[in-house]
Amino acid sequence: MDRNTGRFSKIYPPVVGKDSDSALSSLGLCTFLDSFIPRLIIASNNENTHNCLESIHEDLKALRSGISERLLKPEIDKRREKRDERKPPNDFRKISILPTREDIFYEPFLRKNLRSGSYENLDHYLDVQFRLLREDCIAQLRNGIYEFIEAKTVLGHREVRRLQDAKLYKNVFVVSKESSLDGPLYELQLDRHQVSHIRWEKSKRLLYGSLLCLSSDDFDTLYFAVIENADREKIKQEGKIKVSMRRGKGQSEIPLNSPMTMVESSAYFEAYRHVLKSLQTMTEEDTPFKRYIVHGNKDLRTPKYFERSVSIEFDLGPIINQKHILKKIHIEKKNTMFAYYQMMNGRLQHHYMLMSHSYKH
Repeated sequence: MDRNTGRFSKIYPPVVGKDSDSALSSLGLCTFLDSFIPRLIIASNNENTHNCLESIHEDLKALRSGISERLLKPEIDKRREKRDERKPPNDFRKISILPTREDIFYEPFLRKNLRSGSYENLDHYLDVQFRLLREDCIAQLRNGIYEFIEAKTVLGHREVRRLQDAKLYKNVFVVSKESSLDGPLYELQLDRHQVSHIRWEKSKRLLYGSLLCLSSDDFDTLYFAVIENADREKIKQEGKIKVSMRRGKGQSEIPLNSPMTMVESSAYFEAYRHVLKSLQTMTEEDTPFKRYIVHGNKDLRTPKYFERSVSIEFDLGPIINQKHILKKIHIEKKNTMFAYYQMMNGRLQHHYMLMSHSYKH
């Protein structure tokens, strides 16, 4: 650091951190002060105060530059880290939210979430997040189906009674189909014996928005469905629910009145569905914080609500340890308000000064 940076660090020792984490935090504070102090300079009526503020502003610029240089080298090293250069096989915006047969029996295309560096662009970031979140949603259903197929292979003709990663229902029948504004609805009849052993008042089974997979041939053919109506009393008394269903490309209609095996995912699909849909529709214009989360920029800009405020006051109470003592004193002198903060913690004592101009309306 140069002479000005050193002088500023002596005046404000808590601001200058010695490690990368504290340096990054200091950079945010410097960014805020760098945009705030010029307004104090303009509002100052005292020549000494004016000169003092200009000197502080110059020192602050030098300090900010020094911190940025300190952070730059490790950031470059991180960005040299080996990256996954694979390109996605399809457009994530056109991927079905509901799983398909390929999602169950083929390895999904996934790329790691970047812990350092930056994404190529917004679509790169959204593609990575969408596929990871969708996989998190589908994985439990896939595991349940695999578990059933494996158990069926091992047990042969013996019955598979339960699964670890999903809920299993036997002798499920599609009893009717009806039209609705959102597409066809199918009514499922559950096995009455199985239904009678479940306490539906407290159970989290078969909730609205849960993801199901039905099959009549031990999951060689798959029908994916989402629960649209799951009245607890009707399930308890009649064992019936209504679902929406999506057929795969070239897939025949699900057979009515045929016994089927049904697996319910333990991941609550409804919680994922809307987030996944939002990721598919996000654009450059409506994506918040892309400067930081997409491009990995660590030079924090001043929030707009700070730019609009002339006088700012911070309440640090919620983040102060009980062992700390925080004192706050306001001293008004002409049009300038000085806030003096004193924080004491055992043997350490730091002084912070925040100068802000207060207009009288």
